Amino acid sequence: MLIFTTKAHGILDYLMGIFLLLVPTFLHLKIDSAEGFILYNAAGFLLLYTALTAYELGVIKLIPMKLHLTLDIFLGIFLATAPWVLNFEDQARIPFVILGIIQLVAGLTTASDVVTPEPQIEKLGTQPRRKRFHQNSQIMMPSQEVVGQKKSRSTTLNTTPKSDRKVLRKAVES
Repeated sequence: MLIFTTKAHGILDYLMGIFLLLVPTFLHLKIDSAEGFILYNAAGFLLLYTALTAYELGVIKLIPMKLHLTLDIFLGIFLATAPWVLNFEDQARIPFVILGIIQLVAGLTTASDVVTPEPQIEKLGTQPRRKRFHQNSQIMMPSQEVVGQKKSRSTTLNTTPKSDRKVLRKAVES
């Protein structure tokens, strides 16, 4: 049963990373103790692979979401079993198990399909064609004056030279 979207999972990951950084302080663990060392490194590892994941809240987008979820599952198993494998103090066992289970559940209940918004770029072929101007055409703005012609108050747009217009008229008339 998939409960979390990838965006919600990303928010939970960043919050969990920050929480893992704060837990040693709440438990009054020494920085050089095994418990503190593991929590600080787990937080750094979690925040690193969260920032590198290719999903809505990823910063660099290198790691696929399925690998991210696999790392979440392994981190959860590690955190939940570490108190017994590494023989922690009693005060640190319950928080490690709870944090491990939360991480494991988050990894197992998140959809691995990243929802990406449609790009805002128009599809090829749907844009209107640009008008092509003949190389001898001229565009005259109200304040401009073309040599040999009078100044005009309105914008003049000639797309073909006069000789081409005469040929076109003759072709249409016949």
